[in-house]
Amino acid sequence: MDRTTLLDIRRLAAAGAWRRALRQIDAILAQDAGDALAWCERGTLLLLHEPQRTGDAMAAFDTSIKLDAGNPMSLYNRGCLHAHNNDFSAAARDVAAAIALDGDCLDMAREDESFSVARTIPQFQAVLSAQ
Repeated sequence: MDRTTLLDIRRLAAAGAWRRALRQIDAILAQDAGDALAWCERGTLLLLHEPQRTGDAMAAFDTSIKLDAGNPMSLYNRGCLHAHNNDFSAAARDVAAAIALDGDCLDMAREDESFSVARTIPQFQAVLSAQ
């Protein structure tokens, strides 16, 4: 997925047309199932807008990471999903890996509401303070 398409999809989602954005991502993936960024965006849309579809979101993040282990946002967002599922150990591992790839993820994790409960867990606190 090129940057322009990604921005268009994010604009759609931000405008409330996230279902249409998800359909566009699915169309991209139908043409190129190896597009790690599209898998990450699919997982993110599901995480944000269809929290009952955690299995589908997790599969999307897992696929994205398998295709591109160097994408910090796939790791970070999968960490958010783990936190949503109260798997704080896995959340801490993913966020630590995301921070190792992109230091900006540290500030994000310190502020992100997705981690409000995780930040009370010593293992997660260690990730945030070790940096």
